[in-house]
Order: sequence, then structure tokens, then C-alpha cells
Amino acid sequence: MIIIDNILRYCSIMDISETRFESMCGLGNGNIQNWKRKKVRGPSMRSLELIAEGTGIPISTWTIKGGIDAAIRAKD
Repeated sequence: MIIIDNILRYCSIMDISETRFESMCGLGNGNIQNWKRKKVRGPSMRSLELIAEGTGIPISTWTIKGGIDAAIRAKD
């Protein structure tokens, strides 16, 4: 799933753990693991809103393959 791939890429580029990302965005502990394991379909709209608010990167960017790389470069 593109959104999960972008979250993992963001964590890698920013050198933060998934747990730190969840905390930074106000997500519940273990959400990313559940999405990765497909226990839950994927991030809800509310989760995407929290991610956008927590990172300062618009929701639309999280839904585009490779969008995170460009967004992070633009912030630098």
C-alpha cells in the first residue's frame, strides 16, 4: 500500500522509529504494525489527517508513490 510505504520511507529518511512517528502524529501505539500486517485495512481518513498535521505534509502527498521524497526535499 502506497501510504504505508510512504510512512516507512518517511521514518527511514527522518531516522525515527515507527513508534516515534505514531507518537508525533497522535496515532495509537501499534497502528503502523497493524496496517503492515493488514490486520486493519489501512489508515482511516482521521489517521491521515493526524499524519498530515503531525508532519506538515498534505494528505495528498501521502497517497502518491514517491511523494514523500519530494515533500521532504522541498522542506529542506
